[in-house]
Amino acid sequence: MICLLMTQAFLFEVYSDEIPANLQWDAYHRIRRHIDQALKSEELIGNVQGFCSLRRVGFLILEMDNSAERSSFIKGPSAKAPDYVIEKFLHIHGSENCYQQKNSKGDVWVAKNQLEAVEKKLHRICVDFLEHFYWQKRMHWHKTDDFSWIRPIHSLLCMLDDKQLNWTFRPDGLCLSTKNTTPGHPALCENPLEKIWISVPQALDYKETLKQKNLWVCPLERFSYLQGELRTLAQNHGYQVFEEDLASNGLLGEVSGMTEWPKVFLASFSEDFLKLPSPFLLTTLKHHQRCFPLKIQEQLAPHFIVVLDGKDPTLEVQRGHQRVAEARLSDALFFWNQDLRQPLARYNQHLKEKVFFEGLGTMLQKVRRLEVVATKLDKSGALSAAAALSKADLATQAVREFPELQGIMGKYYALAQDIDPLIAEALEEQYFPLTPNQDLKNQSCLGGWLGMIDRMDTLVGFFSIGKYPTSSKDPMALRRGAYGWVRLAVQHPYPFSISESIRISLESYRNTQKMDSLSHKDSLDLLEQLIFKQFSRYLEEHSISREIAEAVGTFRFSKSLKELFVLADELRIFLQEDAGIAFLSAYKRMFFLLHQDKEYLTEFGVPKDSELTEPQERQLWSRISTPWNKEYFMKNALGFSQCIHQFLDTLPVKGVPSRIGLLAGALRYTRPLGNLLSLFTPHR
Repeated sequence: MICLLMTQAFLFEVYSDEIPANLQWDAYHRIRRHIDQALKSEELIGNVQGFCSLRRVGFLILEMDNSAERSSFIKGPSAKAPDYVIEKFLHIHGSENCYQQKNSKGDVWVAKNQLEAVEKKLHRICVDFLEHFYWQKRMHWHKTDDFSWIRPIHSLLCMLDDKQLNWTFRPDGLCLSTKNTTPGHPALCENPLEKIWISVPQALDYKETLKQKNLWVCPLERFSYLQGELRTLAQNHGYQVFEEDLASNGLLGEVSGMTEWPKVFLASFSEDFLKLPSPFLLTTLKHHQRCFPLKIQEQLAPHFIVVLDGKDPTLEVQRGHQRVAEARLSDALFFWNQDLRQPLARYNQHLKEKVFFEGLGTMLQKVRRLEVVATKLDKSGALSAAAALSKADLATQAVREFPELQGIMGKYYALAQDIDPLIAEALEEQYFPLTPNQDLKNQSCLGGWLGMIDRMDTLVGFFSIGKYPTSSKDPMALRRGAYGWVRLAVQHPYPFSISESIRISLESYRNTQKMDSLSHKDSLDLLEQLIFKQFSRYLEEHSISREIAEAVGTFRFSKSLKELFVLADELRIFLQEDAGIAFLSAYKRMFFLLHQDKEYLTEFGVPKDSELTEPQERQLWSRISTPWNKEYFMKNALGFSQCIHQFLDTLPVKGVPSRIGLLAGALRYTRPLGNLLSLFTPHR
């Protein structure tokens, strides 16, 4: 068998209309997985590099092993097999490729099989890529061909090293023939209907060849290039960019996908617009113009950077962008002034037109429910006042234009109308945490409580009407809401347990809307289980085991999550110390002794003084009859454990009710630590 040990480079590019920027990153990450799987199925080996830009998507296969062009042999039937079996083997593989060969079992038929050339396999990979590569959205554009792609395709480039591979995709429909050229940037053509073609001499040189023509096809390289350009341009004029805009999940992650030939320039707007709240101004510039605001010494500057796709912008183009930006900012300033013409509380009257969810009433009814719960939590009236204004900004023009500013605009409207700053801050903070890792240390207790009663209202409502997560499906993001509630409950001194919080929220539905149907106990039990499951997840993220979570879970119907977290953390530390390890050993010994047969499970009362005749009995009784103090117990747990071991080592227990009662009392004495059984039994 002969094998040619050499590697090659293969290039396949699809040139189409503009691909949406928000789909490019997903496609870029999928390409490698898709082609790796295709190579494996074709028994080829290579290093896959995907690329995706505004108009181009495809892949490079580097260091590709062409050993696919080798011969192999297929073993057939025995020479003594029935004639019809041999004839079928010869027919399948061709009689000219078959012959008899001796082996240890006698003569057998063998077929020499010449594997397909690598070009045929690469052709199949390309066709499979076109037919089956995943796009979130696809479109049809040909009158007769039913083929679909993210956007209409104009050309295909296919090369193996310096050789163009000629084939036609869908010859009876699209009839797209491969080339060794690719269209240049449209900005280079005076006539938009014409194209300037770029010749690619080698598959290996594809990216560099296009880069020399100002085309950045690799999204990572284009993203890094733009990062540097934006920072440099800002610094050259004495400004700084907002670093969150330059993150991969920020504005630049989108803008970098809107250009293949990125050009940046500085523009400005009137300082009059700086009177707008910063979040409103920033969102207006980013959302409508996709431009990058600038700051100087942490103060917003009346300047921004625009990213274009194409040639250097003329003065007319720059002025045009500035005019459009100022027009958008004028709209924002108009919304701001109009919204301030009436008190924020008056916008609540418009909330009755906004449905919270079918079966759960309107947003105004939700506000009324939050007010009812707030009165049970805070007697000062601050939380009730914040709850009354919590959703008012949803009816303002600014939030209708930019829904992502809910809460934020409520805060600025409240401050502009001289509402208590603590209440104003709570209007924004009610939506915290916005991300799973957002730091809540600076969040006010008022904002935290408002966020908790809001989330619980949502959870109780959806679970009561049967809209709860099933398996991996959670269209209402209720798991995320429950996890946010857990984080808030641990961060702030919330006085109610999970069950009590659910009950209070449920009563608010009944009292404000007379909705008796919202009382399905099984659904609300599921909600309590979901919240505690999210609490267990929170504990695990803080290095507290699931077993400890189960141990403290016995108190979840009576203690707040803050108390449970403190107890769980103390248990974690305690059980890592010598005293905790010794105590757990003594606890296990007592537990299994008392549960080894049914007789020991009988409840025994407190032994009488006359029954405590042995010093070991009196010593143990002395310890468990003192008032419980968790801190004192954990500090002196080693002595307690030694007392238990000494008691069990020296005194018989079986058949002596007073001693069994002492041990049962010792177990009851440690109940404030939780259900410690979960610490030494297999987790189910």
